[in-house]
Amino acid sequence: MLFLFLKFVLGTASFVLVSVLGPLSLGFIAVPLYYDQPDVFVGITGVVQVETLPDALGVAVVGFLLLVVSLHVFNLAARLSGRIAKALLAPGDLRPV
Repeated sequence: MLFLFLKFVLGTASFVLVSVLGPLSLGFIAVPLYYDQPDVFVGITGVVQVETLPDALGVAVVGFLLLVVSLHVFNLAARLSGRIAKALLAPGDLRPV
């Protein structure tokens, strides 16, 4: 029963990570395609606004870095889920994967 509860918690957390980090990084990468469109605001209201191509390219670079980091976070979550499954379902000593 503990295994199923932990799988539910980890699955929910993984879904939230994929649902937030994936579109966020891809949205940042796509900023150079739409930053200069009329009636489109790119930025944080009152803090920063992307109005030039160099700014948009900078946001795209941040998006690419965020994508790389988020892929590592996804991999870490999957490895953690596997280690928990191995520990709870296969009794014995836990060897590194």
